[in-house]
Amino acid sequence: MKKLFKFAPLLAAVALLGQGCIIQFNNAGGTDGGVWRSSDKGANWAQKTAVLSVGGSRTMNTSNILSFVSDSTDPLTVYVATDASGLLYTVDGGESWSQPKDLGSAKISGIALDRKDKCTVYAVTGGLAVKTTDCTRTWSKIYEESRTGVTFTSIVVDYFNDNNVYLATTKGDVIKSTDGGVSWATVTLKPFNSPANKLVIDPFDSRIIYAGTKSDGVWKTTDGGANWVDLSTGLAQFDGAKDFYDLVPDTSKQNGFVLVCRYGLLRTADGGATWAKIPLVTGPGQARIYAMAMNPKNGQEMYYSTATVFYKSNNGGANWTTKRLPTTRIGSALLVGGNDPNTIYLGTLQVKQ
Repeated sequence: MKKLFKFAPLLAAVALLGQGCIIQFNNAGGTDGGVWRSSDKGANWAQKTAVLSVGGSRTMNTSNILSFVSDSTDPLTVYVATDASGLLYTVDGGESWSQPKDLGSAKISGIALDRKDKCTVYAVTGGLAVKTTDCTRTWSKIYEESRTGVTFTSIVVDYFNDNNVYLATTKGDVIKSTDGGVSWATVTLKPFNSPANKLVIDPFDSRIIYAGTKSDGVWKTTDGGANWVDLSTGLAQFDGAKDFYDLVPDTSKQNGFVLVCRYGLLRTADGGATWAKIPLVTGPGQARIYAMAMNPKNGQEMYYSTATVFYKSNNGGANWTTKRLPTTRIGSALLVGGNDPNTIYLGTLQVKQ
């Protein structure tokens, strides 16, 4: 039986998230963290961590970056989710960053943008899903998880019908709203066997959604969440393929995706029915891949990072060139610029000992 939840249209953001106006950055592990940017496809890097502030200069050079989300309507606008520095965004390609005061230093597990309205942004932090409709000035709670210990891991918005919003949970559920976050219903008939770590909407058909789970492989729906299919059959031949790290769509061709997993990198050209390995410099399972990205206009240009090394291929993984990361931290997130494939953003993460 599906559960239905409703909330009041607006709630005071400060009340729901506490005292969020103080920027608190994690100072562990030196000052070479935050975001780095390359303007020449990874040959050279510059740290881009200046945070705009009324009270004086600030920096996020010690921040831990979890993910990037780019604004498809504005290539210079990029949002960043961090583990202890809240949400940050740039409107000038990383030259400067801003931080919405209401989200403070919360851990942001996911960010989603409404393609039809650039001022509408969603985020998840802990067991809360929040939304802004005024370009991050104010935020309101749209959903709160009632189950103890259950948090949200991912949020996505349907680009065709922006009333459809999806949440993934550490319980293995997918929860859907069809009215922009006013009401919610669980759409997985039964929870996945492990946490749903990421949701990915197919770039060519928004009814198709992929759910990557922590250790139960990848699942797929073709009807907006009503029914889900386990794609594990095609992954069975690859040891560690069900231990999910990321799923990256190849936006240059339909049904193309790259799965980042404990095995390494796997490619599908048929929406997950079959998978083929992408040859790497290291053997299967030998190096943990922390981040992967592709040129959105040319899926043959691929990048990934391990704990210390940045890898680049111009021919779909047939050959790779390597370069040490410009930081002592792990390369935790990668993003290729939308209109400028020469631009790459690198997010960094300090692993806690």
